[in-house]
Amino acid sequence: MRRSVRTFASLVALAAAPCLADTPFSYDVSDLWFDPNESGWGINLAQQGDTVFGTLFVYGPDGRPRWYSASAMTGHANATTAGPGFYGTLAESTGPVQPGIFYTSDVRRREVGTIAFETYNDNTADLSYVVDGVNVKKRVQRLTMKAANATGEYVGFRSARGCGTGNDPLSNQPATLRILQSPSSFTMSSTVLNETCTYSGVPEHRGRITGVKGTFSCTGQTPPGTFEITNMNVTYQGFIARLFTRTSATCTMEARFSALSPEGSLGSRATVDSSDLWWNENESGWGINFQQQDDIAFATIFTYGGDGKPKWYSASDLRVRFTLAGGLPSFEGRLVESTGPGYSTAFNPAAVTRRDVGLFTATPVIGSPDQMNLLYYVDGVPYTKNVKRFTTRGNDPTGTYRGHYAMRNTCSGGGTGIFSEPVDFTISQSGGIFTMTATTSNNTCLYHGPLQQRGRMSFAQGNYLCTGNHPNAGTFRVSEIEVGQNGIIGQMVRGDQDPDTLAFANCTIGGRFAGVRPF
Repeated sequence: MRRSVRTFASLVALAAAPCLADTPFSYDVSDLWFDPNESGWGINLAQQGDTVFGTLFVYGPDGRPRWYSASAMTGHANATTAGPGFYGTLAESTGPVQPGIFYTSDVRRREVGTIAFETYNDNTADLSYVVDGVNVKKRVQRLTMKAANATGEYVGFRSARGCGTGNDPLSNQPATLRILQSPSSFTMSSTVLNETCTYSGVPEHRGRITGVKGTFSCTGQTPPGTFEITNMNVTYQGFIARLFTRTSATCTMEARFSALSPEGSLGSRATVDSSDLWWNENESGWGINFQQQDDIAFATIFTYGGDGKPKWYSASDLRVRFTLAGGLPSFEGRLVESTGPGYSTAFNPAAVTRRDVGLFTATPVIGSPDQMNLLYYVDGVPYTKNVKRFTTRGNDPTGTYRGHYAMRNTCSGGGTGIFSEPVDFTISQSGGIFTMTATTSNNTCLYHGPLQQRGRMSFAQGNYLCTGNHPNAGTFRVSEIEVGQNGIIGQMVRGDQDPDTLAFANCTIGGRFAGVRPF
């Protein structure tokens, strides 16, 4: 099979883009949130578009672990805080006695009140909820287990607006970036055209995202000033982030960055992030939340006890045992049952008790980054479950993106090096079918195929056709695609085989891509 590096470049970027799920807000609230002064309870949020699935794990009046769910919290701007808010109905579930066979028909849901999650920024929010007339309000933040390390060299794109960008050619251009990060320092050099700006500050780790505040200076005409980076989500592929700068009291600039790491960043040892809400579609009524940060994960199981009442268990220190083919991480740790002060009383973390109930393992299904096999024990009783990422709604990735790809040709004569190239792409989606057009300096490629939403990630596969200096055609598969208001990031592989087998084929061109949504 004849392939051109540039031909594939065009194709790759395009295919990847359409799979992403979009959010209308400047940051995604998906994470494990808690009150650092009240360790022992928390809330898991899984956001897709403008909808959030919230699972609250607290304690009942009797001190026993109890959970409540809000499966359709809708988001919009609010007058109370500076950021978006999400609002919905809170429900209590009862179900089949565990251990035992799980019969979904035994699950009963009862509305107990309302819930509101109102953000001030990407790491501070007010959580308010009502359970049977009892009002509770807490200030919460994201739980950080292990700080992401963005150290690496990146290619990407910067789109800027604000003071000085109206007629400035630097406002929408490719960028090269280099980051050096330690627990207490962060330095990023960004080169756009002939100007290099250096940003130095202190990283603030906010759950699965990173923020930085500090000062910057540039080699060109841009004067020095202060900056803040927000909503920086570092993955193995690279990162997407937002940058704010101020050079005077009246001159501020806002920019979106997409940054691709050709060799893989230090941000994750596994190329697939397991953070999501997972369930067994044949056993609706229970689930498990995963929050992964680098090689550590926090899992919370929402199930039922021996009396059929809601009960949760947690595994707060899961470690990667090994990584399977395709970058799929396998986790192992200890499962714990907690008791503590009831949600209606003053919360004293010293009153929380934790009891080890057994081993917990989560092993991904090879070739399926949206499936895992769970094996865990509760007081000697084994549980084996197959779970998938839970999709709350379909997301429309329609839009225009500008960015880069980094690909490797594994075919005979294709070489072993990584090649990269800037690419512009547009995406449209209708009825579960996406169409993407990607353009580089040498080719225009059209991708077409079904779009699959799998939890917070998107996947797609189908056929492509490239025209230009290096015409080509074949099949493609994109996976682990994440999208937000700032841009997209993910992985792709292309070849001649059936799309279902591309991940295991010997002759493919594959790699990663990232793109920014231009202002």
